[in-house]
Amino acid sequence: MAAIDYGVVFMDEDMLARLINRAFQDMWNIPDEVMAGRPTMQDLIRVNRHAGIYDVAEEDFDDYVEQRTAAARQGTEHPAELTRADGKTFLYESLTLPDGEVMLTYFDISELKEKERELVDAFEVISTSINYASRIQRSILPNPQIFAGLFSDHFIHWEPRDVVGGDIYWCNTWGDGALIGFAVAG
Repeated sequence: MAAIDYGVVFMDEDMLARLINRAFQDMWNIPDEVMAGRPTMQDLIRVNRHAGIYDVAEEDFDDYVEQRTAAARQGTEHPAELTRADGKTFLYESLTLPDGEVMLTYFDISELKEKERELVDAFEVISTSINYASRIQRSILPNPQIFAGLFSDHFIHWEPRDVVGGDIYWCNTWGDGALIGFAVAG
């Protein structure tokens, strides 16, 4: 039988642990001696108080513990991301069961979040390059005043489908304006 790779905790109506799986214990570095008893939700959170896992000021920690416990007790934590100070991110959910117990689940999505950050970074690099290419393309387009000076009746309709267009036009004059060069490329 395969082991469950996500954290599961069952708390009774008094928020005393009834069942905690090994994945949860490993995710949150809960020592075996804490697991030997029936720790409360507060005990489980406080175990790592000084381990640098929580990004909560020391003076605010007790309030943080009470808020997390109250939210779990109410079963109001629908899937939400919980990012620890060490960068690990979990998808967390609590569910109040019909008998008053609370089931908490924690899925480690740290790798997924890292891939998401990589995609965002790659998108930023690509977007910056495309916008730069667009500026270059627009810089070689002729000044509209050239057309106004050369042609009494004209219009320009250049609307790239994307940020950078595949079609381009160009116009220039030589000498005293007797020679006009005009090109459209696609």
